[in-house]
Amino acid sequence: MNGLVVSFFALTTLLSFIAGVGVRRVSDSDTARRYGIGMVLTSISFAVWSVAIILRNDISLDLYITIGLLPLMVGMIFFIWSGASVLERQKQMLLITLGVVGALVLMVMRGFYPSHPYFSPEGLFFFGPDPLVLFF
Repeated sequence: MNGLVVSFFALTTLLSFIAGVGVRRVSDSDTARRYGIGMVLTSISFAVWSVAIILRNDISLDLYITIGLLPLMVGMIFFIWSGASVLERQKQMLLITLGVVGALVLMVMRGFYPSHPYFSPEGLFFFGPDPLVLFF
């Protein structure tokens, strides 16, 4: 196990959680609240991937990647909602709808074109997404 890889995922988990909670304490605006929720969901994703790296079970690695993608995709919707908060309501809904459709398409594509995550001989972690999913 590469300690730097574990440190990266653990620190990203911790710092994105702190940022998500902290931004909500600094500002009471809806934009900050949505952004904070997105950061906390991102930290959950990194926490799941941290567990996958620590356990280093090659058999269920793809399952951990998929479980981690779920809160990440929901978090991305909150980031879009946060960024679109300065727009008119109709444009906000359009962007959020496009984000939801994009997230759903990516998750469905993962079903047909699964990733092939692996650890390199140096202990580095690779998500191994299918090139077609990456292209989308």
